[in-house]
Amino acid sequence: MIGLTASFAVSGTMEPLVAVAIIGMCLRFTTMLDDISGAVMGMEERRQMMNHLDAVMDAELMAEPQTRATLSDPGAVELDDVVFGYRADHPVLAGVSMNVPARTMCAIVGPSGSGKTTIARLVARFWDADSGTVRVGGTDVRDMPTAQLMEQLSMVFQDVYLFDDTLDANIHIGDPAADDDQVR
Repeated sequence: MIGLTASFAVSGTMEPLVAVAIIGMCLRFTTMLDDISGAVMGMEERRQMMNHLDAVMDAELMAEPQTRATLSDPGAVELDDVVFGYRADHPVLAGVSMNVPARTMCAIVGPSGSGKTTIARLVARFWDADSGTVRVGGTDVRDMPTAQLMEQLSMVFQDVYLFDDTLDANIHIGDPAADDDQVR
């Protein structure tokens, strides 16, 4: 349309001022169509996000013990022949066993998609293993209240989000009452 209008203006068939007005309207209309197209594409993305939210809202709550467990080995983490899959027909971990003694650090290293984050999330009981046992402090994580489990763990995931503030303020988000010695 713009090319045709320009051609008419150059050949003298159309007044230049009219041609400029038509080209301006065409550009504005094109911008509006682009905005509408972007909104439609965004609706598809939002629909997918809503489906994910529906799945979360429909998920069954995991059983939560009401009494604190007795820990035979506080701070230790153990996986014993753990099998887990996000879908029942497709395990992403099969027969994983590991032992991290208390008061030690462990780095789980491997290529993308090898299950590193999944292991950390199983230890934190974001999900339960399909089979095998995940223990923290010598106790099955399914037998511990979430608050007690979180007291035993410190993890840094690969996606770290910091607020636009000092490092000290970011650390205090986890424990606002922590003194300077605890933060160090």
